[in-house]
Amino acid sequence: MRRRLAALVLSAAALLVLSACVDKPRDQNPSLGTGGNATTTPGSGGTASPGVVPSALPGVPGGADLKTVCAAYAKVEGEAGAKFLTLVQKLPEAIAEPLKAGPAVAELKTALKEYQAKLSAEAARSADGQLRTAIEADAATIGKTVANIETAGDDVTRALAALNTPEFQKLGEGVKALCDK
Repeated sequence: MRRRLAALVLSAAALLVLSACVDKPRDQNPSLGTGGNATTTPGSGGTASPGVVPSALPGVPGGADLKTVCAAYAKVEGEAGAKFLTLVQKLPEAIAEPLKAGPAVAELKTALKEYQAKLSAEAARSADGQLRTAIEADAATIGKTVANIETAGDDVTRALAALNTPEFQKLGEGVKALCDK
């Protein structure tokens, strides 16, 4: 799922760069710049290897078991992926028509915040401490991504650059490793 989302984001970024080259130059340079990408790369924290979590971490007493939370996580991820597919398809148009850029970036931020909230809810109900920590790391990565998109303002290219970080691309790997055990 994450690989498909990554491919969609990269495809959209390519379309945006191409449309920026064809369109008349505006205030928005087609360079990806350092925008949102520079602030997310350093403090990845536990998102790079959440599978290396001590097994003694407590979960929620009486919470949902690993299998249940993994299934719910997969459902949340699938719903988010479908929503992002729709949003990413709108982004080239938002580059071509600057009046659509603000609403497109706002819609992207809203979708990411919803995704983060749903992941946080799943983490909060996990009886498995390692799974809880891995899901919390994913939610934190999404939160950092939203913060970087907010610094992009209405610049769709910079918003996409915030999605195209190593941390965002690795989203879910720790959870998948735990769920596939």
